[in-house]
Amino acid sequence: MGNALRFLYGKCCKASTSGDSDLVRTPCTTTAPGVSALAHDHFNFETTSQVPEDLSEHVVSSRKAQVKWYGKLLQAWKEAKPSPKTPEEVARLIVETLS
Repeated sequence: MGNALRFLYGKCCKASTSGDSDLVRTPCTTTAPGVSALAHDHFNFETTSQVPEDLSEHVVSSRKAQVKWYGKLLQAWKEAKPSPKTPEEVARLIVETLS
């Protein structure tokens, strides 16, 4: 979610996203770094039930709320057929899931 928020902030606010170079990249069928980074975050959350530590830098909600968001997003990601491949599809999934 931290990666998703960083991506959405960059898209919506047209800010430079110089932090993209430090995102963890995983093998994925997409070439969009934000999409693969979010997929990696979901994988980590599914296996550890932990949200990224730096997520608190982007949101003011409690850790409990962040875990709830990630649970909802993970479920929506799994149910999406096909899974999101572009940053726009990811943004749409996040907005639809969390609103």
